[in-house]
Amino acid sequence: MGRTTFVRYEPKELEQIPKSPSQLWERELKDSLEHVGLTKDALLDIYRRMLIARYFEVRGYGMFFEGKIPGYFHSGAGQEAVAFGAIEALHREDYVVSNYRGHVHMIAKGGDLGKIMAEILGKATGFSKGKGGSMYVIDIARGFLYSSGIVCATLPVAVGVGLAIRLAKEDKVVLSFIGEGAVSEGEFHESLNLASLWKLPVIFLVENNKYAITTNTKRAISTANIASKASGYDMPGYVVDGMDLINVYSVIKEVVEKARSGGGPSLVEALVYRFHGHTRWDPAYGIYRSKELLEWHKSNDPIERLERFLEAVKWISKGDTEKYKNEAVEAVEKSIKYAEESPYPNLDEAYTDVYADYPVYGGTE
Repeated sequence: MGRTTFVRYEPKELEQIPKSPSQLWERELKDSLEHVGLTKDALLDIYRRMLIARYFEVRGYGMFFEGKIPGYFHSGAGQEAVAFGAIEALHREDYVVSNYRGHVHMIAKGGDLGKIMAEILGKATGFSKGKGGSMYVIDIARGFLYSSGIVCATLPVAVGVGLAIRLAKEDKVVLSFIGEGAVSEGEFHESLNLASLWKLPVIFLVENNKYAITTNTKRAISTANIASKASGYDMPGYVVDGMDLINVYSVIKEVVEKARSGGGPSLVEALVYRFHGHTRWDPAYGIYRSKELLEWHKSNDPIERLERFLEAVKWISKGDTEKYKNEAVEAVEKSIKYAEESPYPNLDEAYTDVYADYPVYGGTE
């Protein structure tokens, strides 16, 4: 339940997760909810939306391989507990910047499913009029400011947003999602340094899904845990079980409150495991990981873990889970129908939103 110490991410760590929760485990977890601030209603709502996010990613991944999605589609299936646990710890007016695996983050922030899918399909009804696509889905109105297909590009943006919050003396924070592959980029170190130097209200959240694209972190990152890099920038670092919604929520809530009160930034490393391949050219298994290893990690599915708890404490029944799953399918299929029936943008849209609308000297004076 609490945050972990710096440990190596080995399969044996996950052996402690109960597949048949004991009464003691159930009672301790249930009692802890009041302490961390999650209510029954909140958990049920999160569970319902996590199911929607999972089916959205599964359907999108399939549509991508069917050739229905232009460009790329990076699935976040398996990483839902990080998105929902972290964003649940924010206030509605707080900001989020994401990366190219940001659909789940945007759904967790309350983004409209139809508009997200329309943007992914390149349709005019998308959030960016179909010009951003899967990797550049944003919703300014909800504080979902930026996502990018450029590795680590969002971190300097997060620092800039944090500086703007501080200069405006606003009661806000900015949460920045990155993958572990971004940690080796120069912007990572520059961003952490400035955020710490200026005590900015930024939370750097690394979703360590272990492979970046196809390279195991043990071959790419020299430290046992990415979170240990925080000490080099005089900020706290935390390691959380990214497959455990409540663990993620409790730690992110703590660092958000610290940042909001002027305590500066934090670095949080969430240990997760993506269930799909990175994108088109690497299959889910067979090149850099085995089917057996993938299936073993799937037995630690973050949605199933939450579902086991909700059933164990009798907050939902088997019938309820089926109802929620059917509702998730219905919601996603509705978003796909909306997107497929939406028009593509007109060609002249290629020339809009390129520059800010500043007055231009016309040579008449």
